[in-house]
Amino acid sequence: MNIQFATRLEEFPEYIFSRLNKKIKVVEKESGRSVLNLGHGNPDIPPSKKYIKQLKNYVEDIKAHLYPGYTAIPEFTHALINWYNKRFSVSLEQDELLPLLGAKDGLSHLPLALLNRGDEVLVPDPGYQGFSEPIRMIGGRPVYYDLQEKNKYKINIADLEKKLSQKTKYCLINFPSNPIGQVATREELENIVSFARKHNLIIVYDNAYADITFDGFVAPSILQIKGAKDVAVELGSFSKTFSFAGYRMGWMVGNKEIVFALAKVKSQMDSGFSTPLQQLGTYALSHFDTQ
Repeated sequence: MNIQFATRLEEFPEYIFSRLNKKIKVVEKESGRSVLNLGHGNPDIPPSKKYIKQLKNYVEDIKAHLYPGYTAIPEFTHALINWYNKRFSVSLEQDELLPLLGAKDGLSHLPLALLNRGDEVLVPDPGYQGFSEPIRMIGGRPVYYDLQEKNKYKINIADLEKKLSQKTKYCLINFPSNPIGQVATREELENIVSFARKHNLIIVYDNAYADITFDGFVAPSILQIKGAKDVAVELGSFSKTFSFAGYRMGWMVGNKEIVFALAKVKSQMDSGFSTPLQQLGTYALSHFDTQ
């Protein structure tokens, strides 16, 4: 059979860690040795036992097998709102949040909500490998801005402005940064929000590593900045903070119009975020355990 595949498959490669995993299997088979995997950062600390105990209870609930619906359960909504208030002093409304199947779920589906063919997105370089290819998948174009040593791997607004065009729709920003580890202060985020408001530009702020910082630094949320909700959404993740990487749990918060647009796309892509996992997320956010 001569299968005719979509031409878009030629516009992007297989995800880098998927490709690397295949290479690892070949090397291990041929060498008989185990490869030290420094890949996408699997947590080396298991989840708290009290979280696992709660998850077992949620899975065993008589209604756990039912479809979860397309938005957050009330308990998850309440827990995330309270956590943002406590952690960042940010007030959220119910229509300003959406549970995700991991933060990558948001990154991969946002282009469908925000881009037309030929539109451009500002992407950090170096940056997370999952930023670029979903943009290419729908015919968008990643435009890379440099995080340079001379600028301490921080954003230079003047350089960023040079990358703008009439086709630029949004800018991906990630602090604490993967893979560099650099952080952004509230003052620096104020400059970014001002830049976005000046140019009518959406900011997608990846804050997955907010609680992995050192030397007393406390990572902010971009939503702490006045006016940020007019232009920004923020992605959060349970993967690193709670060692729930394999459970695929995350969220997006911020501009309610963008939240609604992503929810509309996702309503066609999946059948919601598992109720037992939403219950686990609710419990984790409400019973923070560092043990």
